Amino acid sequence: MDQNVLMGAKELYDVVLKATYPIEMGNRTIQTGEVILAFDNILMSGFQEQKDRVTAHGGFDDRDLVFWETTKEIALNFTQGVFSLEHLAIMSNSKLINLEQDNSSVKITQREYLESDENGEIKLKHTPVGEPFLYNKETGEKLEFEIDGDIITISTPYTEVYVTYEYEYV
Repeated sequence: MDQNVLMGAKELYDVVLKATYPIEMGNRTIQTGEVILAFDNILMSGFQEQKDRVTAHGGFDDRDLVFWETTKEIALNFTQGVFSLEHLAIMSNSKLINLEQDNSSVKITQREYLESDENGEIKLKHTPVGEPFLYNKETGEKLEFEIDGDIITISTPYTEVYVTYEYEYV
């Protein structure tokens, strides 16, 4: 039997791209783990990596002796595609997990559009793991808040917000 398992993906839903390191844009700092792009659904094909290659050379025939390779950027192409489990792990720069073998949980990113009540409280669908990111839906500004379990409290009542957080899925 063929060991290369192929998977087809016609559509992906609730796709988010997160910052892997702090990014400063003007007077705003995007923290590690904060969502940069969010898609309701996309069609996906692959990534194209662009590299810078530099060599040190010398000696007889001026041959290349030492090589450096640096990734400049990765181009994302969203369209239909078929890929194997190994290719998926390479594209996402991670190992694939098997919950049945590992007997563990997975962190899922959740994004919700909500409104605070008369007390400034917001009830989330799940209990966040780590620090959530909360923004004013109208202005896009990051909001200060207090959190207790799955309840977030802000200073202004009846404010539309969107919150991004991770929760553990077992």
